[in-house]
Amino acid sequence: QLGELKKDVNERMTIDYGQQQAILNAKKSRVEKLWREGQVNTNIHDTKRKVHGAAGKALKDAYGVSSYRDIRQKDFEDALAFVKSWRPRMV
Repeated sequence: QLGELKKDVNERMTIDYGQQQAILNAKKSRVEKLWREGQVNTNIHDTKRKVHGAAGKALKDAYGVSSYRDIRQKDFEDALAFVKSWRPRMV
């Protein structure tokens, strides 16, 4: 029964503040890099702000959450890797 409770807690526990900041910082770095290197279709995303929005939406969609803050603790490393390798749509 204790094992079940622990599993249930692990399934529900969301990322903490430090992990939230790590994801935000990774997203900011990724968007800045893509923008600087011209790897963004400016016909679709004509501002950096729109690229940030697209990255945030992709992250939320990938993990089925309404806010990046709701990403589960067990998915943190995977979410961080997702952000670091994310690419905006080009067409």
